[in-house]
Amino acid sequence: DSVTYDPLPYCNIIVKNLDDTTKKIIGAITGEDGAFKFDVLLGYKYSIQISQIGYKTLADTFDLYVAKNELRNYADMSSLLNIDA
Repeated sequence: DSVTYDPLPYCNIIVKNLDDTTKKIIGAITGEDGAFKFDVLLGYKYSIQISQIGYKTLADTFDLYVAKNELRNYADMSSLLNIDA
């Protein structure tokens, strides 16, 4: 949450492969701690969309060309989730 910086549980996550549209779309839901994980193939660019009722939808893109575990804290981004007015 952009006001309290508390994690948001049960957000909907959608991940799409932007380079190969024949690949399936991956969906997930954040846990009680706001965390989620998913497996994707190396060598592609992806989009991620995070949404929850009462909040603006967040969208981001990332490239995965090298095997890595990456931790992103979306609360620290300038486009973080904000309560809809």
